[in-house]
Amino acid sequence: MDVTGNAYHRDHANLERFLGSIYLAEWGEEARDVLERVLRQLKADDPLAPVTVVMPNFYSGLALRRVAAGLELTTGDSRGIANVSFTTLSRLAADLGAPALIEEGQRQITPERAAEAIKAALARAIPADEPLSALVSNPSTEQAFRKVIGELEQVPEEILETLKDSGKPLAAWSVAVLLEYRKLTAGYYGSADVAAASASAIRDNPGRLDEIGNLVLYCPVRIKAHEWKLIAALAPRLDAILAFTGEGPPDAPAVNLRDALCELGLNIDESTLPEKTSGNATQILTAPDPEEEVRMVVREIVRGAERGEHLYRKAIVYAIDDPYAQLITDLLNEAGIPFSGAVAETLAQSAAGRVLTGALRLVQHDYDRGDLIAWINSGPVADAKTDRRTRGRHWDYVSRNAGVIRGAQEWSYRLDALIARRADEVKAEEIDSRRRAKEIEIENAQDLKAFVADFAKASALFTSGSTATWTDFAAATADLLDRYTGGEEARSKWQGGDEGVHVRAYEQIRDSVGSLASLVDLRERISSEVFIQAVNELLDLPAPHERRFGDGVFIGRIGDAVAADFESIYVLGGREGTMPARRRDNPLISDAERTDARSQAPPWPMILVTRGEQEAQARTEFIAAMRSASRDRVLCHPAGDLRTGKPVAPARWVLEEAQALARENGETRRISAEDLTGLVPAGSWHIRSVSLAAELDSGSFTPTSADEFELHLLMSTAGRGPLALTASVVKCDPDLWRGMAAQATRRDGEASEFSGLVGPNSQFAPSPEYPISPTALEAWAKCPYKYMLEKVLRLTAVEKPEAIEDISPLDRGSMIHSILEQFHNEFRGRGAGKPWTAKERKKLHSIANAEFKKWEAMGVTGRSILWEIKKSRTHRLLDRFVDADTRLRTHFGTSTVDSERSFGFADAGSLQPLKISAGGVEITVRGRIDRIDESDDGEIAIVIDYKTGKVSKEASALHRIGLSNDGELPGLKDLAVSQGGERFGAARKAAFGDPVGSGKLLQLPIYALGSGTSAENVLVFYWYFDSPTNNSTCYGYALSPETLSRLNDVIETIMAGITGGTFPMNPGLTKTSSSISHCTYCEFDAICPNDRCDIAELKSSAPEFAQYWSLMGVIDE
Repeated sequence: MDVTGNAYHRDHANLERFLGSIYLAEWGEEARDVLERVLRQLKADDPLAPVTVVMPNFYSGLALRRVAAGLELTTGDSRGIANVSFTTLSRLAADLGAPALIEEGQRQITPERAAEAIKAALARAIPADEPLSALVSNPSTEQAFRKVIGELEQVPEEILETLKDSGKPLAAWSVAVLLEYRKLTAGYYGSADVAAASASAIRDNPGRLDEIGNLVLYCPVRIKAHEWKLIAALAPRLDAILAFTGEGPPDAPAVNLRDALCELGLNIDESTLPEKTSGNATQILTAPDPEEEVRMVVREIVRGAERGEHLYRKAIVYAIDDPYAQLITDLLNEAGIPFSGAVAETLAQSAAGRVLTGALRLVQHDYDRGDLIAWINSGPVADAKTDRRTRGRHWDYVSRNAGVIRGAQEWSYRLDALIARRADEVKAEEIDSRRRAKEIEIENAQDLKAFVADFAKASALFTSGSTATWTDFAAATADLLDRYTGGEEARSKWQGGDEGVHVRAYEQIRDSVGSLASLVDLRERISSEVFIQAVNELLDLPAPHERRFGDGVFIGRIGDAVAADFESIYVLGGREGTMPARRRDNPLISDAERTDARSQAPPWPMILVTRGEQEAQARTEFIAAMRSASRDRVLCHPAGDLRTGKPVAPARWVLEEAQALARENGETRRISAEDLTGLVPAGSWHIRSVSLAAELDSGSFTPTSADEFELHLLMSTAGRGPLALTASVVKCDPDLWRGMAAQATRRDGEASEFSGLVGPNSQFAPSPEYPISPTALEAWAKCPYKYMLEKVLRLTAVEKPEAIEDISPLDRGSMIHSILEQFHNEFRGRGAGKPWTAKERKKLHSIANAEFKKWEAMGVTGRSILWEIKKSRTHRLLDRFVDADTRLRTHFGTSTVDSERSFGFADAGSLQPLKISAGGVEITVRGRIDRIDESDDGEIAIVIDYKTGKVSKEASALHRIGLSNDGELPGLKDLAVSQGGERFGAARKAAFGDPVGSGKLLQLPIYALGSGTSAENVLVFYWYFDSPTNNSTCYGYALSPETLSRLNDVIETIMAGITGGTFPMNPGLTKTSSSISHCTYCEFDAICPNDRCDIAELKSSAPEFAQYWSLMGVIDE
């Protein structure tokens, strides 16, 4: 390709003069050297003569202004060059053309007006009977037309007519939408209007050129058609420096621009001919994933700073925003490294932005509980009534307990239900601290209810499907913003270290929202969805910040570094599909249609750019950015993606740069993707990191954060013995040391505080004021560690209602108990053997339906389809239950005399607490008995505890009484536990046949003792409401002195363990096997170690835990 233009000059040798010069240079230092030479030439006669340099972007202007300040007009002159301004074509056009447009009464079009005008134009231009009309309100359709309208605004009218008459419906509709858009935006000016006005201003008043002096067009990459008009008007004062890549297709636009400038009368300075170079990058960096890719670059920058290198001379740029824009910002902040440039923060990320977006999202999602909690936790959301910050953690807990999922009405009635439940519990609670905790929960629930009600009222206009005017929506949005950001005093506290940035963002958002009211002339009434979309687009604009160019590392997209001046540049994100980017054919105007339409237009300026030309421009920007660095040009790529868990290949341009580097180093082999992603570097030019662990283990590791420093310190001292390791850990983080100590001590055979040996504490023991329940004693027997978490530390897990798929076994059990309690209370004292009538059965189902509604209101029943199945099954089981109940009462000649009989509680009618002496210690026990049956003569009493889960191993070893079949039921003698003591004695070594199940079946004998019955024969049964065969089945025995003796022995062991502070972990260990059967439905399963079975086996030999493991039958006494 002839980039010098010699052929052009041979064809135009008759030109009388050339107004300026065109300088040709290679991207990078050579182009900057040419600029310095041109500036010296322009300043040679008058050092104060004005010169304006037109840069390809804002950041390159700032960078080269610093270079110009240090230039010498003549050798040895250190005064620098003065009166040189750096600008961009768009900024220059605005300065020259905007005043005239404003004087004519035109207003600048805002992004929100342009977007709304395109939506309105779509609705008008697309015929209603066309299939596309159904998609005009789709955001993707709007975005596609917005992009193509921006292109068509640069196209001459004759080419628009060609597209309109091309016979291609989408291309014709695109032109039709443009024409409607022009009508809707009449009276407003955009960038094309400004450029045309600026060119007219120069033609009408050539003296304007004296104000800006000589102009230098420096290394342009993308010049729009309307900007070319301005360049043509500036030609009498213009010099141009064109940069070339040395490659073919990327240089085609520069060649066309050169020819077009020559047409304007500029001459080519043939003394500056660009020379092609072999490569652009100096190193390739391969990281395991994007986050480590950024961390490796930050480490390189930290090492450079330690060597005394300036941060402002370094740049980090990326090919794609996600995830790099936010990652770079976060990790530089974490490392304490200042930065400037195209910072990723948007208005949506500011304090006010988070408040507004969260509020609108909450309304869109029907006041979803998760969205509300995320909202009040994400930003400084104020309570409109108190002007104080909302209480996210407390309200999260309350809303979970209330079972709220979504819906303003659901918030109200479910919080009311929670308040009523807690009020009843407050009346019954005897322990002051627990009573106060419930009172605080009621207060929080009341505050939350009031907050949601106020918010629902304030946001009613934004509910789905509502319509209003732009003015009404804008006013309501401003009210939401003010109401939930608090007053000025509250907003002043946002400043922190940002010096008012968040407050300025609030002011910008409020002004922008107010400007939306002016769109009423485009569409009078709109839906809430349309308005919220407009607000979200508005909040995508950059947020204000205090970072100035030159203050720290420069960050931005690849195009932001074009023609800048750095010492080192790191280009991130070189994964397959990014360098170059994958581009699809435009859905509205295809590449073929673009090529045909512009065949009648000159090659410059470029219009209707095709995919190939877009890639060539991107390639130019890539090379220009790489060569903006004078020393280090590091091209980076990830080998994997943590989000998908899959490997990713390096981009094509990364492989090409790697191949060039290999050739420069004398290598002839072909570099493949496997060479770059392998475990070893592909050459001296290749930096390869396999993992963070490998980096930490290397001797050259440089920490970039406190966490990395601690990890590096730990790894570097781990090999020097436990004392060195302990010292380094304590120095880093005492909490980390405790965690490591817990891990270590759990894996030896000794008992420690981390494996459940807390030590004696009198507060662990029950007292007359605070009785203990049988279920609490059973909990210690099943797993002392869970007892400690639940009863000693008072931990509890509160599920997210929206995550509940099905009603929990615990809640279902409580529901069944409540149904049966109400039923027995309704028909208490029913005679022995008297069957249930159809009317009474109907009453039972009516009670069940009312109970179902109550639990539905609590929000714990899960998905509706599963809940319907559960309800139907419960009705069937209730029918079987009444049949089984009749058979039980008939067989033993009893009737139900009480349900939920309590002992040890303060409520009216409760019996006295049960006092049990065990090992010389008297404990006080309380409980509630599900059901008590007695015979008419008072000789037989049956104590029943309902169960809704599966039959436990311990219970299955008791006598089985099947109530739903016609088999013979056992008599009183058949239900005896001990026969000569042999069977009972064996129970001390194994749970099989033990009436108290090694402490896991204490309810029945304790309930029998606490029931107050004086019957000679006391039977105790676990009634399993729903066995796998849907048959009511009981397991139990007749109470005997041997049972009570065994009860005392077991309680003595349990109380010794509780008061002695021994809480070993037991996931389900037996003498012959290990299992996690105890963990299946345990709410603390997630916080217990994964190797809990191994830990339990190791600790079973600790002397401190011997008594417990002996009780479980795991070890011999």
